[in-house]
Amino acid sequence: MYVVSFTDYRPTPRYDGVPWSVIHVEESDNVDGPWTQIEVIDISTLPDGVDTDPSEPLARSFTTDNATLQEGFYRVSFLDANGDVLYFAPIQNVAPATLPWTPSIQEVADQIVSRTRDQYGNEIGTFNATTRPTDTQVMHLIVEHIGDVANVIGTDIPSELWEDASTVVAERVAMQIELDYFPEQVNTDRSPYKQLKEEYEEDLSRLSRQVQVIKEGGDPTQVSTAPSKQAVGSFPDTTKYPPYGLSTRW
Repeated sequence: MYVVSFTDYRPTPRYDGVPWSVIHVEESDNVDGPWTQIEVIDISTLPDGVDTDPSEPLARSFTTDNATLQEGFYRVSFLDANGDVLYFAPIQNVAPATLPWTPSIQEVADQIVSRTRDQYGNEIGTFNATTRPTDTQVMHLIVEHIGDVANVIGTDIPSELWEDASTVVAERVAMQIELDYFPEQVNTDRSPYKQLKEEYEEDLSRLSRQVQVIKEGGDPTQVSTAPSKQAVGSFPDTTKYPPYGLSTRW
């Protein structure tokens, strides 16, 4: 058996007063199924319980230890008492150690250097045990979000594109750091989140096209994905806006 964690699953708002009450987890060796149910979770047993106001649903994180496929696809669905079902897009449980284009913690830090500060405000230049998030927390985010890229371009990426793919994953993780650890700055436009998101979406789209070119026999010497290598984390000015704010993970 394998352990698979699911982070920040927020169902769509509903205005009929009926909350989502059960979560189903299914697995498959193919993104299109067929699906096998491996876990049923009663939402009332999770930390926040069932939504008291279904029009403002909470995000929930949960784990199953019933997975049987090391790099299988997993689909989550929310159900209500009436049997209505809300499906989320499948994700792949990618083992990052097997992917040569997994970014390092330093590559993520290079995207948002100003966030690499210790509790005294000193810029470290990377994430470690004294920063927020820590290096361990950043690694967990890499594990969680490398699948976001893999779901678009697959895991078998031509070696010519490994560096570019690593950069795209680092951009995605940097985005999540902003959302998880600095949400108040994201909401007030004092975060580089929007710029990171624009760069990530543009670079991911370009990378996807170039992967397809090579797989279809195109000339790899003509491939130039050119994802952004410039850190955007110098905004905001963290001397004015201290990096230690609210967090959904801290």
